Amino acid sequence: MDIAPLLGAMPPLKEREEIRRGLLSPGQPVFAYVRERVAAEDVATLRVLRDEDRPLHRLLTPRAAAASSVRSLVGHPPYLKEEPAAAQSLRAAAAMGLALVGDAGQSAGELAAGLLWLRRNHAHPGHEHVAALALGAATEAGHATRLRRLTDAVPEADRDLALPALTWLLALDGALPEARTVATATVLFDDGRGGVRGTLTAAVLPEGPPALLPDPRIMSGFRGDEGFRTISRPPSG
Repeated sequence: MDIAPLLGAMPPLKEREEIRRGLLSPGQPVFAYVRERVAAEDVATLRVLRDEDRPLHRLLTPRAAAASSVRSLVGHPPYLKEEPAAAQSLRAAAAMGLALVGDAGQSAGELAAGLLWLRRNHAHPGHEHVAALALGAATEAGHATRLRRLTDAVPEADRDLALPALTWLLALDGALPEARTVATATVLFDDGRGGVRGTLTAAVLPEGPPALLPDPRIMSGFRGDEGFRTISRPPSG
């Protein structure tokens, strides 16, 4: 799917629904586009994706857009207005991409915008910071030096999010290893208007530490609630 034209003119009305379905499909072409811009070190486009309101952002609107928005983000840059979680996720991914390939002096602030998304969407249980170090050591990234600096620089208050943050950064860098599917289950979701049936897949990342978290390559726009976050935490003791 060609994403770049959607940064310009809004497509004709008769094409918008089909484009919207493609953008929100499991293949996540928008996340793949951000990854491509990171590989090209296209800082200008990443800034557009992070800050501006282009047709692409407006097309990332599922049927229950209001129900999907993480309202606690609104007012915190780059999440300046209420919009669907898919658009908020795009801004977070672009910010983390800029943390990788943008001005090194601003990388901490870019990472903070990504960490805010990870914190507020209730989809990522906390993990020990050492788990992120273990995953980082087991992977080969194109921007390895910047990744190490970002992982080491995660603020103390957000250290429990270092592993999910590193997972996102590795995925954007094209360096997150492929996971091996081990189980699938049919589940029900609340889309704000009623129940929706879906398939939940569990996969193992051999290089990763013991942890349970969404794979950003297929679940970047996923948001949970405090109950989901609580049951996803690893058992203590």
